[in-house]
Amino acid sequence: MALVPESTASASSTASTLVITKPSGVAVGDVLVASLSCFLGTTTTLAGWSLVKNQACTNGSVNVQTRVATSADVSASDYTFAFSAGNLNSGGIVRVSG
Repeated sequence: MALVPESTASASSTASTLVITKPSGVAVGDVLVASLSCFLGTTTTLAGWSLVKNQACTNGSVNVQTRVATSADVSASDYTFAFSAGNLNSGGIVRVSG
């Protein structure tokens, strides 16, 4: 069975937190993939998520985290990610099924 990207959500912020609305249609067993970028800072891995890669660069970092959706994700409305600095932070979540 092939993996299929089903829905996405994204956000940006100048605060030290970033709230991304849950992608539509999340079901138990779906894979959620979050990609986050932080200008002049770093990203904290959200509790319950697994860090895939954190790449520091001259002006900040890029971070990828994954999670297999549980019943808590089905009832959640959003996810709040934390950064070390309140600069130009952005991110997105892709819901993958299959």
